[in-house]
Amino acid sequence: MGAPRVPWQGIAVWGTIRPMTHPAPRRLRRLAPLLGVLLALASGAPAAAHGDGATHGDGAPAAGVTAARTQGLRVATGGTCAGGYVIVSTGFCSHGPDTRPAGRRLTITPRSIAAVIEGPLPDAVLCDGDGTTGKRVQAIYARLAGTPSRRDTVLPQIRTAAAGVQSAFLASAARTDGVRRPRWVTDAGCRLAIAQVTLSDAARTSLGKTITELQALGYDRADRKYLIWWDTNVYCGIGTFWGDDTAAATNLSNTHTGYARVDAGCWGWAESHELMHTLGAVQNTAPHSTYGVEPGAFAHCTDEWDIMCYPDAPNMDVHMQTLCPDRGLDGQFDCGNDDYFDTDPAPSSYLADHWNTADSGWLERTVVELATPVPSLATGRPIAAGRVPVTAVVAARAPLAGLESVRAQRRAGEGSWTAVATPDGAAIVTTLPLGTATTFRVRTVDATGTPSPWLAGPAVVARLWDDTDSRLTWARRWTLPDAPDALGGAIHRSRRDGATVTLRTTAAELGIVAGRGPLAGRLEIRVDGVRRRIVDLRASSASIGSIVATVPLGPGRHTVELRVRAPRTATPGWRVDLDAIALLER
Repeated sequence: MGAPRVPWQGIAVWGTIRPMTHPAPRRLRRLAPLLGVLLALASGAPAAAHGDGATHGDGAPAAGVTAARTQGLRVATGGTCAGGYVIVSTGFCSHGPDTRPAGRRLTITPRSIAAVIEGPLPDAVLCDGDGTTGKRVQAIYARLAGTPSRRDTVLPQIRTAAAGVQSAFLASAARTDGVRRPRWVTDAGCRLAIAQVTLSDAARTSLGKTITELQALGYDRADRKYLIWWDTNVYCGIGTFWGDDTAAATNLSNTHTGYARVDAGCWGWAESHELMHTLGAVQNTAPHSTYGVEPGAFAHCTDEWDIMCYPDAPNMDVHMQTLCPDRGLDGQFDCGNDDYFDTDPAPSSYLADHWNTADSGWLERTVVELATPVPSLATGRPIAAGRVPVTAVVAARAPLAGLESVRAQRRAGEGSWTAVATPDGAAIVTTLPLGTATTFRVRTVDATGTPSPWLAGPAVVARLWDDTDSRLTWARRWTLPDAPDALGGAIHRSRRDGATVTLRTTAAELGIVAGRGPLAGRLEIRVDGVRRRIVDLRASSASIGSIVATVPLGPGRHTVELRVRAPRTATPGWRVDLDAIALLER
């Protein structure tokens, strides 16, 4: 672009919009109809009955605009708010009130996500870390002081609408093989944290007053974007917006707080639109910006179908171009990925050189929540060839198939790292050699092959004590019959309720290798004199040599006692066969 790359100063006003050809999606599998997401949740709600909120250059409201809806907004003639409004007494810019254009987004049918993401989208907001640290979107429910709270009705609506916002970001990013979603403020239970406030009537009719009253209540953090569900019907939606198209991380939209307000008549529709404004869309220099097309047009786009595009000038005569004919895109961002949102812009393209909201610090770039890989003994799998079966959870949330994956590696001792499988993307399932310290590490890899840093777990050592090991103390009432299928060719067997075997260990976890079958009894496990559990060994078919139960022990030295128990129901000839003890040291 030839215009200076500073926040709006010196940028020429465009008189016309030139049609542009949109690039094809990057994968053929993404050409199928895309998700309309959840942004039509309020499709049955009446649209807010008001006109557009743009003003003329002299600062007076445009024809048909109520004074209430432009209260506290002053037309900006320069600086970072040029082309839009200054929100009086706040220092913020705004794009002005948004309307729900007549006939738009009211009958959109949500579409299958299968063409974009190989699996369902989350039906609730995802939590990250402690729920509060870093840049986050804070949900706020606001009502007029002196009016009754409708929290029992409203809070579930807000949670559903917030999940719809998340879906809009995920589906939009998936079109360019990326993952983006808002990072929310969440509570200790991993649920959306919704602040509840009461505001004055002056705040009800003014975005500026809404902001100043929220600031007085402490909602003024620089690392927050505030998404406000106002229980009133003055606006459809309105929010703050910074006119800064510079590509650097220091962009005003990436360093300053923001306020996005949605009134009740537009709940379930306008949240994504207003939040995207606070992230920096749509800049005046964007190829399809409405800025300069008609007086008062600002911060939107002209290429349909797109959630940020509509004729936003006072007379609604902005010429729209249907460059993206799929109506499902009316619930997603930047249908051509060339104006304000692209997870992987081409070199020298507009979004490679100008502000790209996909780079916002308020957006997470993965769905996976990696977990430190700490192996545990795996039940139901046999001990084989001197190796002990283990499993390690590596992701508290599984990856979005086709868009990201989890890669895992292992290292024995000081050897080299080698790949290990994660069959479901969320856990390692493998075996460990006996007596060798083994470490696992994991990371995520996105669809472009870009990896995250490695996350390594502690070193672990697997050991196996056969039933003849001298560290096991067997009480009377045990026999030692031959058992060709057992480890070492023999087992300890008891048919006496109360028979015991005892051991002492500093291992972090213990596994019991025992027989199962139609005649099997039960086994009581005690640690340091406290009963932990009773394992029923009865099964439809006989087997030996597998771990039948595990017990976490924790740090320190522990005494473990295994005590034979008779079956719950009388079973002539019942018995308990103990084959070995598996141990895992950390």
